[in-house]
Amino acid sequence: RKGDEIIVRSVAAELPPAEWDACLSGPTSDLSADGGASQSQKQKASVKRQARRAAAQSKARAEQEALDEARQRSEELKHQSLEGIAWAQRRAWEAEERERMRRRHEQRGMHEEEVQLQQALRVSAAMGDRVAEAE
Repeated sequence: RKGDEIIVRSVAAELPPAEWDACLSGPTSDLSADGGASQSQKQKASVKRQARRAAAQSKARAEQEALDEARQRSEELKHQSLEGIAWAQRRAWEAEERERMRRRHEQRGMHEEEVQLQQALRVSAAMGDRVAEAE
């Protein structure tokens, strides 16, 4: 944008203010088709074309910058979204692992209780046998 302003200002500096204003306000097609336009008219038309070209380039650059910023923001949001999904998946996996570990521990505890109960029953049965033998 700054470069375009510099170009337009340098072109404008070559013309008197009244001619510059006329150049910007008048159409470029007022030149005769046979090339009989005066040097001043040709210069005005050239300056006007340059000014329009500079303005169009400036506008195109601004639109491209806005588009680039929108793309960058979209990528950032996508990245944040993917990070959020990964975090949620990691938390779900951790919860599942904790549940599996709890069940394993619970099953081990139940198995140990069964073994202890069976041992107690054997001891009780053995004691009952001894008592029966003693009688």
